[in-house]
Amino acid sequence: MLAPRYRKAAKQDVWDPTRGPSALFSRLLTSFVVLGCGVFVLVFALTKSFGAAGIVSGILLAASAYSILRHHRDIKRRERRLAEPEPIEVIEVRAARVLDVEAPGSTGPALCFELPNDQVLLLYGQRLLDHALYRAPRPVGDGNQERFNLSEDPFGFPSDHFALHRWRGETRPFWIEVLGSYLPPENSPVQLPAGAKIQEVEVFAGTIRSLQKDLETTFGQKATA
Repeated sequence: MLAPRYRKAAKQDVWDPTRGPSALFSRLLTSFVVLGCGVFVLVFALTKSFGAAGIVSGILLAASAYSILRHHRDIKRRERRLAEPEPIEVIEVRAARVLDVEAPGSTGPALCFELPNDQVLLLYGQRLLDHALYRAPRPVGDGNQERFNLSEDPFGFPSDHFALHRWRGETRPFWIEVLGSYLPPENSPVQLPAGAKIQEVEVFAGTIRSLQKDLETTFGQKATA
């Protein structure tokens, strides 16, 4: 089983790297101007209907405000945890093989790393394709098409050595720190069980040789529960 270690949090751990610090008023004002006014004018120009323009811009503005407020709340919650001695859990991983497995619908991608002692680490979700998760610079143009996450060294992922950083009590990592060399994922016909409740990070008993069966055994029961 992977043994975590713990460390103190820094300010860069608090902020969402794609959005920076939380400036609530400026974000709400920008949202109001762009969505509240801009979308209203655009929809009215297309439909000549004040009602349609108001409904569309109102829905988009409400959704944007909810996202901004949730982000602000998360930032403030994490800022309070800066005072804790070691609120960050770090899980260091070394692997020699990784499979790119098929995820249902548009929920993927999904990567399965073979670990010692007949264990498999599953990383799952569209955030795996986000350069910010690796604290990597934004790819130039289409990025490196030979890399899973399109990033150049030293941020290419998957890797034969990396660390998952996440807040204690949370499953979702906010940073995947690449520590080793790029490890090309092997194409595989293996599929995640449809309808299964799978978190972004899972460790389960299994091997690459019996991966489909192991996935069904571990997560197929969750799909039917």
